[in-house]
Amino acid sequence: MTRARLMCLGRCPSLGARRGDSGLTLIEMLAVLALIGIMSGLALAVWRPDAPGRRLSAEAQGLAARLALAADEALVTGRPLALRWQSGGYDIVQWDPVTGWQAARLPGLATAHRLAAGIVIGQADGLLIVSPQGDGPPLDLALQAGSKRAVVRFDGLTARVAPAGEEQVGDAT
Repeated sequence: MTRARLMCLGRCPSLGARRGDSGLTLIEMLAVLALIGIMSGLALAVWRPDAPGRRLSAEAQGLAARLALAADEALVTGRPLALRWQSGGYDIVQWDPVTGWQAARLPGLATAHRLAAGIVIGQADGLLIVSPQGDGPPLDLALQAGSKRAVVRFDGLTARVAPAGEEQVGDAT
């Protein structure tokens, strides 16, 4: 053996020893695992077998919340509001003695809401007056997405999404 080989004792890269930068570090492994997790999450976000059901539920909850907010506002201000709906959306309107029903100029109620793609309101176009006394007619309003449906119930003061099994829809008046 030559003297150079004896001095290296297996640590010289030129003699076929293992280099310090071969293999993966813990940081590199964690970065790869994080990327795999992110990509998996994105794939699940795109492919959801029950996405229409979740969107339908979210739309129904949103309608119930806005209707409850309108009832609270009518009760506090003493002025009637109304829910006006058509197949693809709804808005909250307020009475103006000169011009009639106009878009509500109230925080959280000022803009018309368009339903998510594929979701429609099952009843014909309509208007429900939200009385300051809470004595308006009750309403069952059905939202539909294909064969799935959710019903928003309003009794004049409170609005809620009917639980499964309670989805019978009465007249929307």
